[in-house]
Amino acid sequence: MSITIDITESGCLLTRKTPEGGIIARYVNPVDLGTVLSKQGKLDTGILPPATRYFSRGSGAVTMVLEVRPHVRPITTTNGGEMAVVPFPALLFKLVLAENASAAYDVRSVRVVAYKDPALTPGSQLYRFPYGNVYDDGRICWGSIGVPQVKEIVNASAICELFLTSMFNGHLGNGILRVPAGDKYLIEKGYNAETPITIGCLTASSWFSTKGIKVFPVEWLTPVTSPGADKATGFILGGNT
Repeated sequence: MSITIDITESGCLLTRKTPEGGIIARYVNPVDLGTVLSKQGKLDTGILPPATRYFSRGSGAVTMVLEVRPHVRPITTTNGGEMAVVPFPALLFKLVLAENASAAYDVRSVRVVAYKDPALTPGSQLYRFPYGNVYDDGRICWGSIGVPQVKEIVNASAICELFLTSMFNGHLGNGILRVPAGDKYLIEKGYNAETPITIGCLTASSWFSTKGIKVFPVEWLTPVTSPGADKATGFILGGNT
């Protein structure tokens, strides 16, 4: 059985065809529909990017939250142009796209945070992106990078990829990671193993790459402290600027 979902000003219209060829249609509360869909796992429709965790449209703008699962990838840093192969924790990208006259979308804002709960919940604590170039509230500092338009919603994840493949220069990354007491990093670097320390993102990326670390140590992440952006619900449903 297939169901078609249409988002209208009156709510979400669900329609399905009966075996006899008829059509059954019903409006549902968007909140109820979102709850049901979230329990089914990640959304992967023909019109949304895979791993879409939230989507809304209104007042000429689209807001969407995309998940990037933990993975390993090379990044380019300003440590002498070093190409470091580093692990990433689970990430959430929040994109706000504004419809324009050419039937495409201008990128109004992009935010990114990390999380470490096995399953994301409304109250999940969010954490700073670990490799810099991101403010505490998740806003990305693009520097001189020109962010292109998004022609089709299904390709919006290209904006996330643009950021993850850009140069990481350590900006906003000093002391962004906290190495806990007893961590092997403290021991190998000759620090007092009983005293936690903070380190910068470039130091961490070099260490991860040199040691071949494949899983990001989530205990190193530092919490987002900006009000309204520190928990999943506030980050997803909060302001769109």
